[in-house]
Amino acid sequence: MKSKEEIRRMINEIDSQIHQNEVEINNIRRTWEGIDASSSERILQANDEIMHLENQRQVLSWMLEDKTQGTTF
Repeated sequence: MKSKEEIRRMINEIDSQIHQNEVEINNIRRTWEGIDASSSERILQANDEIMHLENQRQVLSWMLEDKTQGTTF
């Protein structure tokens, strides 16, 4: 079982990874005026990673909420 601090740390790490993916997407969009196939693929991969990380973050947030109410996983 993870402590509240461990869960908060994991959430912060996920937030950081989401931010890095968003920066990557914005950098690609600024670098090329026309999106070619490889940059489009990188955008799709970064978006997929963001969705995956947001799902992980939501689960951890639920775990944190349940811990405050005494529920365990």
